[in-house]
Amino acid sequence: FTRYAFVRPVKDKRAETVLDAFKSILSEANQKPVMIVMDKGTEFSNQIFKNLETNLIKELFAIGNNVFFTPSWATDKNSIYAVELGAEGKSIVNIDLETGLQVPLTSPSTVEMRKPIQRNNYLYFTSNFAGKDEGYAIDLTTKSRYSIVAAKYGIKDLQSSQDGSRMVFS
Repeated sequence: FTRYAFVRPVKDKRAETVLDAFKSILSEANQKPVMIVMDKGTEFSNQIFKNLETNLIKELFAIGNNVFFTPSWATDKNSIYAVELGAEGKSIVNIDLETGLQVPLTSPSTVEMRKPIQRNNYLYFTSNFAGKDEGYAIDLTTKSRYSIVAAKYGIKDLQSSQDGSRMVFS
């Protein structure tokens, strides 16, 4: 859930120059990025950049004018979980990175939903379904949703240990 910004000076905006700078950043990063946000500049939307030898970049398009945010890796490393915002509201979706298939895990809603993270067979996230921000879990087998933690003034960030046995929130 930490966001990093990497910067490289470049002599020009040619695709090859930007690609070299991008490869340098990827070699420095300690983790594989879940999502990379770019403008629509031609240095990013060209065939050279899309055919990166690392096969890291996969363009994903939400349906219509929808957008994805707060993505996180699924434990299978072949899909991600993200919040999708569309005309009907927000929902949490699983996106298969090979096929592009998007499976909604919650119905679209006008409530806030943030930062889905998978631990074992549960997907944890924060939402204000009950009127204030609380911690929730979705059982990925049954698709049942549970309220798991609440605080007097609400919860902003919910994190879990890698094995899912402990939670911390602010």
